[in-house]
Amino acid sequence: MLCCAAAWLPLAQIDPILMVIGCLIIIGVLLMRFQKRTSRANSTPTFRQHQQVNRPAGRADRATIEGLEVQMHELARELAGRVDTKLVALQQLLLMVDERMAALDEKLARLDATLAALQSAQGKAASPPAQVSASAAGSGSSSEAGS
Repeated sequence: MLCCAAAWLPLAQIDPILMVIGCLIIIGVLLMRFQKRTSRANSTPTFRQHQQVNRPAGRADRATIEGLEVQMHELARELAGRVDTKLVALQQLLLMVDERMAALDEKLARLDATLAALQSAQGKAASPPAQVSASAAGSGSSSEAGS
Protein backbone atom coordinates (compact mmCIF):
# COMPACT_ATOMS: atom_id res chain seq x y z
CA MET A 1 0.00 0.00 0.00
CA LEU A 2 2.89 2.27 0.73
CA CYS A 3 4.25 1.57 -2.71
CA CYS A 4 0.98 2.66 -4.27
CA ALA A 5 0.98 5.80 -2.15
CA ALA A 6 4.49 6.54 -3.31
CA ALA A 7 3.27 6.47 -6.91
CA TRP A 8 0.54 8.99 -6.20
CA LEU A 9 2.43 11.29 -3.81
CA PRO A 10 5.38 13.38 -4.72
CA LEU A 11 8.75 12.67 -3.00
CA ALA A 12 8.47 15.67 -0.66
CA GLN A 13 5.26 14.28 0.85
CA ILE A 14 6.58 10.65 1.25
CA ASP A 15 9.43 11.63 3.56
CA PRO A 16 7.21 13.12 6.33
CA ILE A 17 4.87 10.11 6.20
CA LEU A 18 7.78 7.68 6.64
CA MET A 19 9.12 9.78 9.44
CA VAL A 20 5.77 9.66 11.26
CA ILE A 21 5.52 5.88 10.78
CA GLY A 22 9.08 5.43 12.11
CA CYS A 23 8.31 7.63 15.13
CA LEU A 24 5.15 5.62 15.86
CA ILE A 25 7.15 2.36 15.73
CA ILE A 26 9.81 3.73 18.08
CA ILE A 27 7.16 5.03 20.50
CA GLY A 28 5.41 1.64 20.44
CA VAL A 29 8.66 -0.21 21.23
CA LEU A 30 9.46 2.20 24.07
CA LEU A 31 5.96 1.83 25.51
CA MET A 32 6.25 -1.98 25.48
CA ARG A 33 9.62 -1.85 27.27
CA PHE A 34 8.27 0.58 29.84
CA GLN A 35 5.27 -1.69 30.44
CA LYS A 36 7.59 -4.71 30.99
CA ARG A 37 9.68 -2.76 33.49
CA THR A 38 6.68 -1.56 35.46
CA SER A 39 5.15 -5.04 35.58
CA ARG A 40 8.47 -6.45 36.87
CA ALA A 41 8.76 -3.67 39.43
CA ASN A 42 5.24 -4.34 40.71
CA SER A 43 5.81 -8.09 40.96
CA THR A 44 9.14 -7.93 42.85
CA PRO A 45 9.44 -5.99 46.11
CA THR A 46 11.73 -3.02 46.29
CA PHE A 47 15.04 -3.21 48.12
CA ARG A 48 13.57 -1.82 51.33
CA GLN A 49 10.55 -4.08 51.17
CA HIS A 50 12.89 -6.97 50.50
CA GLN A 51 14.96 -6.11 53.58
CA GLN A 52 11.88 -5.79 55.77
CA VAL A 53 10.51 -9.11 54.56
CA ASN A 54 13.83 -10.89 55.17
CA ARG A 55 14.61 -9.42 58.58
CA PRO A 56 12.42 -11.82 60.56
CA ALA A 57 13.67 -14.68 58.44
CA GLY A 58 17.23 -13.48 59.06
CA ARG A 59 16.64 -13.57 62.79
CA ALA A 60 15.15 -17.02 62.47
CA ASP A 61 18.12 -18.09 60.40
CA ARG A 62 20.51 -16.74 63.04
CA ALA A 63 18.65 -18.68 65.73
CA THR A 64 18.80 -21.79 63.59
CA ILE A 65 22.51 -21.32 62.92
CA GLU A 66 23.22 -20.75 66.62
CA GLY A 67 21.23 -23.87 67.48
CA LEU A 68 23.21 -25.87 64.94
CA GLU A 69 26.48 -24.51 66.34
CA VAL A 70 25.45 -25.59 69.85
CA GLN A 71 24.58 -29.05 68.57
CA MET A 72 27.88 -29.22 66.70
CA HIS A 73 29.87 -28.33 69.83
CA GLU A 74 27.94 -30.87 71.92
CA LEU A 75 28.56 -33.55 69.31
CA ALA A 76 32.26 -32.67 69.17
CA ARG A 77 32.48 -32.89 72.97
CA GLU A 78 30.69 -36.25 72.96
CA LEU A 79 32.92 -37.64 70.22
CA ALA A 80 36.04 -36.43 72.02
CA GLY A 81 34.84 -38.24 75.14
CA ARG A 82 34.25 -41.44 73.18
CA VAL A 83 37.70 -41.24 71.61
CA ASP A 84 39.33 -40.62 75.01
CA THR A 85 37.48 -43.60 76.51
CA LYS A 86 38.58 -45.87 73.68
CA LEU A 87 42.15 -44.57 73.99
CA VAL A 88 42.25 -45.43 77.71
CA ALA A 89 40.87 -48.91 77.00
CA LEU A 90 43.47 -49.41 74.28
CA GLN A 91 46.27 -48.35 76.61
CA GLN A 92 45.07 -50.84 79.23
CA LEU A 93 45.01 -53.59 76.62
CA LEU A 94 48.55 -52.70 75.56
CA LEU A 95 49.72 -52.94 79.19
CA MET A 96 48.07 -56.37 79.48
CA VAL A 97 49.78 -57.50 76.27
CA ASP A 98 53.16 -56.28 77.55
CA GLU A 99 52.67 -58.17 80.84
CA ARG A 100 51.71 -61.36 79.02
CA MET A 101 54.65 -61.03 76.64
CA ALA A 102 57.00 -60.64 79.63
CA ALA A 103 55.46 -63.72 81.30
CA LEU A 104 55.79 -65.73 78.08
CA ASP A 105 59.41 -64.61 77.67
CA GLU A 106 60.13 -65.72 81.24
CA LYS A 107 58.48 -69.11 80.65
CA LEU A 108 60.40 -69.49 77.39
CA ALA A 109 63.68 -68.74 79.17
CA ARG A 110 62.88 -71.33 81.85
CA LEU A 111 61.94 -73.86 79.15
CA ASP A 112 65.22 -73.22 77.35
CA ALA A 113 67.15 -73.67 80.60
CA THR A 114 65.30 -76.92 81.36
CA LEU A 115 65.89 -78.18 77.82
CA ALA A 116 69.58 -77.33 78.05
CA ALA A 117 69.83 -79.14 81.41
CA LEU A 118 68.11 -82.22 79.97
CA GLN A 119 70.38 -82.24 76.94
CA SER A 120 73.48 -81.89 79.11
CA ALA A 121 72.22 -84.69 81.38
CA GLN A 122 71.61 -86.91 78.38
CA GLY A 123 74.96 -85.93 76.93
CA LYS A 124 76.79 -86.90 80.18
CA ALA A 125 75.01 -90.21 80.34
CA ALA A 126 75.71 -90.96 76.69
CA SER A 127 79.25 -89.59 76.53
CA PRO A 128 81.07 -91.91 79.02
CA PRO A 129 80.34 -95.02 76.97
CA ALA A 130 81.41 -93.12 73.89
CA GLN A 131 84.63 -92.12 75.63
CA VAL A 132 85.11 -95.67 76.85
CA SER A 133 84.57 -97.08 73.42
CA ALA A 134 86.96 -94.52 71.99
CA SER A 135 89.56 -95.38 74.61
CA ALA A 136 88.94 -99.08 74.09
CA ALA A 137 89.30 -98.65 70.38
CA GLY A 138 92.48 -96.69 70.95
CA SER A 139 93.92 -99.30 73.31
CA GLY A 140 93.01 -102.10 70.99
CA SER A 141 94.78 -100.49 68.09
CA SER A 142 97.81 -99.78 70.23
CA SER A 143 97.98 -103.43 71.37
CA GLU A 144 97.81 -104.55 67.80
CA ALA A 145 100.57 -102.17 66.93
CA GLY A 146 102.75 -103.52 69.77
CA SER A 147 102.43 -107.16 68.64
